Amino acid sequence: MSWDVILIKTETNAESMEEISDPVPVMRKDLQNAICEFLPEAKVFPDEIILSMPDYSVEIMLEDELLDCISLFIRGKNAPLELLGWLCEKLGCRAYDTSTDKFLDFGSSASGFEQWKTYRDRVLEQYDDHKKDDNPDTVNNN
Repeated sequence: MSWDVILIKTETNAESMEEISDPVPVMRKDLQNAICEFLPEAKVFPDEIILSMPDYSVEIMLEDELLDCISLFIRGKNAPLELLGWLCEKLGCRAYDTSTDKFLDFGSSASGFEQWKTYRDRVLEQYDDHKKDDNPDTVNNN
């Protein structure tokens, strides 16, 4: 379960998501270089990049040499807004929050991350409750 953000570059970087038909591709090597500049210890593989920080982790799948969009699968307790803003500036793109169906506004603290985190915590809590119900050691046998 992850908070999913898409990096996408367009001619003007002002279009709504619905207006985008031909994104400007980003070279895989440019993305890899940008990630390594931000976090030199990032794990860069031919088909994915993994960033592990104390407060979050990010997985990025690299399917082609030219990337029409870049999907980031984010997990953790804090949103990597500094990373996202830095990548957008470095690659000349915008970040689309799939949970809110809006582009991120880095001037605002609002993002779908907190909504996602609340959802994630609720699902995990329900899972834990379900596991307790299935465990014979925790059943009350009055």
